[in-house]
Amino acid sequence: MLRVTVGCFAVFCASLAGSCQSPRAAQTTEMRPITMELRPMPIETARRAAQLHAMLKKQAAEWVNQQAAIEAQKRDVDLDGLRAAIRVRFEKSLRSEAKRNHGVNMESDRDIDALVFIVMSQAAQEEEADLESMMQQIQAINKQKEGLRQMIGEVRQAALSAKPRDHDKHCETSLCKSLAARLVTVSHMSLPGQVLIRTRIPQKMTYAELEGIEGQLEQDQDSLNDMTEVDQMKLQQAMDRRSKVIETISNIMKKISDTDSSIVSNMK
Repeated sequence: MLRVTVGCFAVFCASLAGSCQSPRAAQTTEMRPITMELRPMPIETARRAAQLHAMLKKQAAEWVNQQAAIEAQKRDVDLDGLRAAIRVRFEKSLRSEAKRNHGVNMESDRDIDALVFIVMSQAAQEEEADLESMMQQIQAINKQKEGLRQMIGEVRQAALSAKPRDHDKHCETSLCKSLAARLVTVSHMSLPGQVLIRTRIPQKMTYAELEGIEGQLEQDQDSLNDMTEVDQMKLQQAMDRRSKVIETISNIMKKISDTDSSIVSNMK
């Protein structure tokens, strides 16, 4: 199970579903860490969905995959819209199924439910991959923020400890000599292809330049804070949606039976 710890301001965030407001609007408010866990789909649910999906004919399976991608991008669970799309796409198959059942209309029962179950299960799997990517992004940024926080503290202390007459002298301390390499290490904590830290540190610097570097590092830290604010809100919304999706899938699974395999296999 993938977990990620995020920070929300305690005065604004009462629960996991709460929203986090801007740190600039609450500079004196204490940061409270919250751990989010990616809820996995129940094993039996995933097994049943895979079994039914494997029974679909090729064209039906392709449509299910396409529709699942559409459902995964929606902000809210839209069962009515999905049922309507299923009725349009499988109109002929549904009529044939009704004839096989001596004219009984099955659209509101097992046939629609089975297809909704397959589509939503597929959508949940696609959402899981997206959520894992979002959580990995936040984890990477959190590591960078921690690295920057430590560097900023050490740079500030070194700048304050410097004597006025040394303002224009080169800094030869172990901190100054290691700072450039440390920043490279922190920069590489981001995900591949991302460049989130803009500060550039020369191999040699004066104490005056050291003071300027502190400001640059703080700007990078502010940028990362802004990114995680947005990412955390998106993640919370996505986690809430996933919980609804899994609950919906579980409820539908209770309504369908093993005999629905023959219905699914007849969909064209």
